[in-house]
Amino acid sequence: MRSVETTSPRVSRTEEIRSRIKAAALDLFLSRGFARSGVRQIAGSIGVSVGTIFNYFDSKEQILYALIFEMQKGVAVPLQAAARKYREQAAADGDPEQSLRMLLSEYARAVDVWRAQLLLAHQETRSLRREQLREILDGERRMGDLLADVIRIGVERGKFRPGDLHFRAHAIQIMVQSWATRRWALPRDMTLDNFIASVERSVLAMLKGA
Repeated sequence: MRSVETTSPRVSRTEEIRSRIKAAALDLFLSRGFARSGVRQIAGSIGVSVGTIFNYFDSKEQILYALIFEMQKGVAVPLQAAARKYREQAAADGDPEQSLRMLLSEYARAVDVWRAQLLLAHQETRSLRREQLREILDGERRMGDLLADVIRIGVERGKFRPGDLHFRAHAIQIMVQSWATRRWALPRDMTLDNFIASVERSVLAMLKGA
């Protein structure tokens, strides 16, 4: 019996076109703003018809949601993996401070990969439909809960001072995401490694009360 191909050329072509649409929309949304960018402009920038866009997305809001959801997943997956490793090291009597440094580094590097889409989310999340906005905000809260759990372990081990876990987790999210959302405010010559080192110092000072 002949084997059946699991991925058809049609599927690959579909993903290619979706990717081109999202890339074009990302450029336009960032340069012109979501409100001033239309499906016609997105189609024209990649040389397809407006009807082609609607074959893949039912509205420009759905394109925006796809871009932000993809980014959020791309950041969450490595953060979740780092948090699992953190908990494993804590269970094996590892150093919570050193493990937190590793987690912050992974988080910041994921933010760097998705920097453009994170900036878009920061600027245009309010333009999402209500149900889409709720899903994105729920995803942000889940990442905050994950960070709060990491802090809690350090508190229980006596490495970090007690305090409002979720407020401090929220502060870490803002701090790390500033690599994308407030890049303009950072020194022009600041490298990602230097940024991570600065975040580590600031976070540990906050958690240890230094």
